[in-house]
Amino acid sequence: MIHPVEFLQDDGYRLRGRLYAPRESHGPALVFCHGFGAAVDDIADRFATGLRDRGCTVLLFDYSGFGRSDGPRGRLDPEREVRDVRAAVSYLCANRPRPAAAGVGLVGISFGGAIATTAAARDPRVRTLVSLSAVASGSAWMRDLRPYWQWLKLQDEIEADRSARTAAPSKLVDADWIVPRDPVSAAALAAYKQAHPEHSSRFDLVSAELIQGFEPVREAGRLRDRTALFIHCRRDLLVPVEHASMLADAAAGELLLLSDVGHYTVYEGEAIRTVLDRAAEVFHRPVASAGHTVD
Repeated sequence: MIHPVEFLQDDGYRLRGRLYAPRESHGPALVFCHGFGAAVDDIADRFATGLRDRGCTVLLFDYSGFGRSDGPRGRLDPEREVRDVRAAVSYLCANRPRPAAAGVGLVGISFGGAIATTAAARDPRVRTLVSLSAVASGSAWMRDLRPYWQWLKLQDEIEADRSARTAAPSKLVDADWIVPRDPVSAAALAAYKQAHPEHSSRFDLVSAELIQGFEPVREAGRLRDRTALFIHCRRDLLVPVEHASMLADAAAGELLLLSDVGHYTVYEGEAIRTVLDRAAEVFHRPVASAGHTVD
């Protein structure tokens, strides 16, 4: 069953999405976290449907400012997305009796893995995390994706924009300027945009500054008393595999490396079945009692 849902997040924006419920609703309850600039789409639906068919209740929603949710457009703010996810956890706890007692799970893909890791680290109601192709450090990721001269140019552009926006809004740039794509990722993104013309493709330079300052690996150590699985593809050309190793080490979590698939091909065929099977197994494990304090 799929039910439309909406709820408010901390800044007052109304978030909209869907709740995927299995026939038996006694299993784990999860929040799905999208990737970079994404909203409810076929990839997210594939994950939500696959986990529902494996006995999980899944809340799939658009971050504030994306898709059908309210909020300012043209700004990707990782910290606001973390608040969105924590509001989604509150929705599940208020509307599904089991999560309040057993905890909620988070599953995130790509940049959503970074959002999920940070939200889980800050919220003891989240007892289980599964992260696919996650970014461990915004600054390291943005540096990884460009030659040194482009890195210096990016810093100059951010600094110039910071000075100019005392009198004018932040400059809008193409998302690919903030996150340059390798040829394989560029081709996959072009096909995705053709299928999803609503996909956000322009962000302001404040977004670049905020992404650069986002450091999930610094908070992942707070997950050491909880269950965390970090999955990554050895042939991921967009997010280097070292990011998963950094997060797994910091969180004392499990690390699963997949061979012969990349950042986008992992969403297809046997690869996504492997991811869904492992994720469902992790989410169905018994959970320990919470031990952290909510920020």
